[in-house]
Amino acid sequence: MRQKVQTICALLPDVALLLIDEPFMGLDVHAADDLEKLIMSKAKKGTSILLTSHQLDRIGMFADNYIMLHKGELTEQGHMNNFEELTRRSTD
Repeated sequence: MRQKVQTICALLPDVALLLIDEPFMGLDVHAADDLEKLIMSKAKKGTSILLTSHQLDRIGMFADNYIMLHKGELTEQGHMNNFEELTRRSTD
């Protein structure tokens, strides 16, 4: 519940840029869906959003672009239309 309250408080003000780290961790399915809708609404209103997540299936539906990091190095980047063409997805 604390995470939900903190997330709501962080998303209340209208700002030009949101930096969001793993927003769906620990949320139940319904709360994650509601958060996804809220993030998409903010983006449609002009807010730029930089979001980090390991839940690639969820963010793939609303992200425009992606970057992939491996051991702190940029390994891939591009438009989400090309996301399935990633050359490396392992964590070794």
